[in-house]
Amino acid sequence: MVLHDLNLAVTYADRLVVMHEGAIVAQGEPATILDDNLLRGVFRVSLSFSRLPPAGQPFLLPQQHLTPVPPGSVVPLRAASA
Repeated sequence: MVLHDLNLAVTYADRLVVMHEGAIVAQGEPATILDDNLLRGVFRVSLSFSRLPPAGQPFLLPQQHLTPVPPGSVVPLRAASA
């Protein structure tokens, strides 16, 4: 399944694959791979990042769009787990 709504994806998916410009930059359980730095780098959006009780499910609230990244720019790569 492909979802671009991250809050919906973290609610229903056991694993996520985050891609940027056709390359995988992170993959794994949503609670372990999603963080502010990764999402800012990939989506170029300032956001409020928190976790919902009781399981600590990530919750993302976009705040503002950041300066666009020129095509081909490097996004911080997180170690991808198998």
